Amino acid sequence: MHICLVTRTTLAHIGGGLERHAADLCQGLVERGHRVTVITTRHPRGETETQAPGVRTLFLPHSADRAYAVAWWRESAAALACVHRADPVDVVWSEGIGAYGYLRLPARQRPIPCVAILHGTPLGEWRAMRRQWGDSPRHAYRLVRFAARTFLFGRMFRTTAQRAASVICVSPQLAEDAIGELSIPSSRVAVVPNGVDATRFRPDASARRALRAQLGLADDALVLLTAGRLEQAKGHHRALRVAASLVEQGLAPTVVIAGSGPDEAWLRQQAASLGLADRVRWLGYVPHEQMPAVYNAADIVLMLSIHTEAFPYAVAEPMACGCPVVASAVGGVVSLISHGDNGFLVPLGGEGEAATLAASLA
Repeated sequence: MHICLVTRTTLAHIGGGLERHAADLCQGLVERGHRVTVITTRHPRGETETQAPGVRTLFLPHSADRAYAVAWWRESAAALACVHRADPVDVVWSEGIGAYGYLRLPARQRPIPCVAILHGTPLGEWRAMRRQWGDSPRHAYRLVRFAARTFLFGRMFRTTAQRAASVICVSPQLAEDAIGELSIPSSRVAVVPNGVDATRFRPDASARRALRAQLGLADDALVLLTAGRLEQAKGHHRALRVAASLVEQGLAPTVVIAGSGPDEAWLRQQAASLGLADRVRWLGYVPHEQMPAVYNAADIVLMLSIHTEAFPYAVAEPMACGCPVVASAVGGVVSLISHGDNGFLVPLGGEGEAATLAASLA
């Protein structure tokens, strides 16, 4: 089949979970004999097209980088029509609401069936922003902005979900939310969790020793890891508070933070105010192929997100590496972790519980 993926962002733009999911799925489709054309937003360095075995990626030059905007909806629908005329498309794959520009067209202009893969819903995003309100009034503007965005995106999500032939959700919790919030019948919804390559993400003692040596950490040092985009919703500041609590208990943790993002300066201030400046290793953005070593170097992974996580790689991948995970009981995390069996769950804001668990694992 010829499958056309419409998505606002790829690994050429940023290295997040959604982008990794799309890349892995493209690779799997090609391995099964299919061809994939990717339509996405403007390339950060101005490229208009790239080629990989079985995958052709078109970067639309007049759309804003990674942005859902009027130009993107219009240009992506036109690009899809052009691709279909030149090489008929069998299935449109909408990553999130990426193909809304196509799905909003009248039925006669939508001859190709579409499958939408959802990683979240607008109300889920709104709930995450509301949870942030309790942390810092500096986010008041973001909350107001998200209120308007939730209303606008809610319509786009409903159109996408209701007009797609099938909707795939990456966790049972997300499927339940989507069915109720987007008014779609359960018969058109399937749950397909994100996958992890267990040949790469696996226990590796040599990788553990090598990275610890590179970071100047002893083999017996207590290492806490928090990984992901550096923004408040991901809860890295909560991991810092857990580390501070462990210090108060007489332990000597080192916090490794893997990721980059807009709140890095604020997080560095948080670390300094907690007296942890000398205990934190800032790795910055880590390429995905290097993450197995990072997970293996850790003793405990803290994923204290206040975001409504659908199916976070930052939980599934360290689990595959055999590293204990302490995570917020949000979204699809509860379908990944059975508390006390293959990991540990704490309530939102449960930094005290997380510190108690971390101390027991140290």
